[in-house]
Amino acid sequence: MKKMKHKKQLLLVWMVLSLFCVACGTYEDSSKVGKVEADPLSEAEIIEYVKDYVYQTYKDEVEVEIVSKTPYGRYETSSFSMDLATFYSKYVNIKDAYRYGLVVINPEYGLTVEGGYVDAFTIKNKHGGGIYHDSKRDMWIDDNYKIMRKEAKYMERFGAALSEYTSKYHVYKSPTNTDYTAGYYNIYVCCPDEEQTNNVHDVLTGYTDYYSKDLVSGFNVMIFRDEQLYDSIDFDRFNNIPFVEKYGGGHSEGTLTREDIEQHPEKMIERYLGSGLAYIGNKAPSFYTAENANKEFIPFDHMIHVYTAYSNPNADDPDHEGEPSLFSSWNTYGINQEDIPDRVSTSD
Repeated sequence: MKKMKHKKQLLLVWMVLSLFCVACGTYEDSSKVGKVEADPLSEAEIIEYVKDYVYQTYKDEVEVEIVSKTPYGRYETSSFSMDLATFYSKYVNIKDAYRYGLVVINPEYGLTVEGGYVDAFTIKNKHGGGIYHDSKRDMWIDDNYKIMRKEAKYMERFGAALSEYTSKYHVYKSPTNTDYTAGYYNIYVCCPDEEQTNNVHDVLTGYTDYYSKDLVSGFNVMIFRDEQLYDSIDFDRFNNIPFVEKYGGGHSEGTLTREDIEQHPEKMIERYLGSGLAYIGNKAPSFYTAENANKEFIPFDHMIHVYTAYSNPNADDPDHEGEPSLFSSWNTYGINQEDIPDRVSTSD
């Protein structure tokens, strides 16, 4: 008896859901009309509008380009009728309104930021008058621009701090740096002197820890202790070693992946030099001094410290409970000159 009652309940639920599904649909709302604002901005005026906004907000002078223009299309509305137990998905076509794709360029910081602009429009009720919806002009660049501007200013200060201790350094955006919410950097530094190396170590750890409180970021820093090896490297080519968009396994041997580029920069060094590196240890550079020299790293002609750091500014979020704001590690590798193919010269 209970089973029969349960079946009847399920049948009733199924019938109600079926009724909803039959009655559902998407319709153009014939009771309303949508139209662009009375005097929409021309493309030249939009460009000036955006430039003025950026200057007023950030005091930055920028260049603005319109890269796309598409009709606004539909404004979605929905309604539910209790009398008919039906759910309608409705829309209104907005006449003569457009969406614009923008590129904002800041030459001072070398930024190119994507954004957008949309015309203002109104939706009026055809019968009975009155405005159903009033949409103002809208522009979106702030989220991307704020992040990238803050990142650029930070890296400017970072470079200035490094320059106090060494004149030989290169700061590159990683070729994987394609997400506005995260800045990935490869930094190449030459530090033959022990004191110099330790000073650079302090700059790196101090700045990346500070940066981690603000923005999601990833740093791969390679400190070369041999000046001739450093001078022999074409860092433009080094930083753009081809890789595949893949994480984990499943790729051919010798192929660098996005994961390698972001988390294992020593593999970039191996690919460029054409030879494997010998792992020495995971202590900070200050350990590898003349006083602490031991049989593990004395034999190597070249020693390279690799620092990787990934920031997590959301560490205080409940979902990240217990996680540090900065994940970082030091590893040191060695290689002998005889193991480097002749095509990679370290001579003057």
